[in-house]
Amino acid sequence: MKEIILIRHGSIEPEYDNCYIGATDVPLSAQGFREAEALGKYLSSLDCDHIFASPQLRARQTLETALPAEKLKKVRYDNRLREIDFGDWEGKTFAEINAEYPAEVHDWTMPSNGFCFPNGSNPEEFHNGIDNFKRALLESSGSRIMVFAHGGVILAFICNVLGINRDRMLAFKVDRGSVTVLDLFENGCGILKGINIKPVLSC
Repeated sequence: MKEIILIRHGSIEPEYDNCYIGATDVPLSAQGFREAEALGKYLSSLDCDHIFASPQLRARQTLETALPAEKLKKVRYDNRLREIDFGDWEGKTFAEINAEYPAEVHDWTMPSNGFCFPNGSNPEEFHNGIDNFKRALLESSGSRIMVFAHGGVILAFICNVLGINRDRMLAFKVDRGSVTVLDLFENGCGILKGINIKPVLSC
């Protein structure tokens, strides 16, 4: 059995609130750096065997702020942990997307293996990447693993491990700057032990 500690990156600038931000490589906001510092205090007492992370800027800034130098040496960046690429929908609100791409939005809500975000990712390939990453964790040594990633990645991982249809991803809530903890068993299934754990910020 492995304990998987999933950390969502800190907050980004308020101008991106309610917008689809996936592949767009935005930095943390000042609030995001404070959240990363709080994550560092929360995680400081936890020893881990491996640390994996998305190579995107907001994830890197979170872990570089949260982790001491000796733990940073353990970090392995993995492209399977990148947030999904929304393509032409990047930076837009759902209202804007629905107005500009009504047919594509309909296809998205009635998914098939052929759906892709316009000039973006194929969700099927994204979820296959999550499944491949889970299998890599199962094959790895050690019993506690930290993963710094994005909201969509963490929600997809939760559904995969718990055997929940991925269409139910949004039934969970994972805030920026929060921690989720899962036990992952040898058969690829698991238990959700904690979700949306938000360390207290310093004044």
